[in-house]
Amino acid sequence: MFSCQRSHLLLALLLTTALTMAVGSFAKPNGNGPTAPTSAVVTPIHPHAFGDLQVVASGGSDAAGATVTYQYQWQVLTDAPLATWTDLAGETSSTLSHPLHRDWQYQVLVWSVSGFPAVLSATSLTSNAVTVLNSAPSIPAALDISPAQPFVSDDLLATYAPSTDVDGDTLSYTVQWALSTDGGFTWGAWGNDGLTLTAGSFVRGQTWRARVIASDGTLSSIERVSASVVIGNSLPTTNDTPTILPANPTSSTDLSVSALSGTDADGDEVTFRYQWARRNMNGVKAKGPAWGEWEDGGDTLPYTRLIRGDQ
Repeated sequence: MFSCQRSHLLLALLLTTALTMAVGSFAKPNGNGPTAPTSAVVTPIHPHAFGDLQVVASGGSDAAGATVTYQYQWQVLTDAPLATWTDLAGETSSTLSHPLHRDWQYQVLVWSVSGFPAVLSATSLTSNAVTVLNSAPSIPAALDISPAQPFVSDDLLATYAPSTDVDGDTLSYTVQWALSTDGGFTWGAWGNDGLTLTAGSFVRGQTWRARVIASDGTLSSIERVSASVVIGNSLPTTNDTPTILPANPTSSTDLSVSALSGTDADGDEVTFRYQWARRNMNGVKAKGPAWGEWEDGGDTLPYTRLIRGDQ
């Protein structure tokens, strides 16, 4: 019976010691604890939402010469005019991890701790308060121009992938265009705001690029600049369908092509190159044999090159 009571007493002592070790950092001051810290500094002093806060405490002493450590309690102020500081549950280390909240203020209460079981200083020291500043948006993720091989008749369209804002702000975007007339060696000023640079705003041989900047209304991101595109040479178009004249020639009649006109989007002069082909019908009136090779010629084919019955 005595042995059993002794075992129970030993178990109770062990449990009490374990409990004291587990919660010792929260022990109440008993008048015999260490003196309060003399310094507690939170850095950085101008934090942003995705940075951590760190406090460095010093000072405080124990009359018995025991080692002094520190107990922390982070606090937040969300209603600056009312100045109501609130404890952050579970935030009792020297570091307050992000994310933080823009415009909120943070500080930390620090107690000295010494002895076993641990005893807190009778009073705490309040650190400096820091206010979380606005963070600039990230650089837009991408920016492309289409088409990649444009002509003067094309609209240029800039397409961007959005930025992120750690403060959760609504973002706006500004897209601008810049021109180079020497193949991208030098560039003119940014301008022509908007996603689209319309046809007629450029000429053949020019080089263009775009940039996009995100803004939260106060701060702006780093600019994202696109790859450049070169305005290519446009193919000319023919306004008319060529017709061979006369419609019913003889072997003594020259063949000619009806007058043609063309247009070029680049404003280039349009000229025409003529080629002729012959098919030997050998008296066959239907589809007949294949056409011969194309041969260069002017807009007139002399009758001396004609063979009766051929096409």
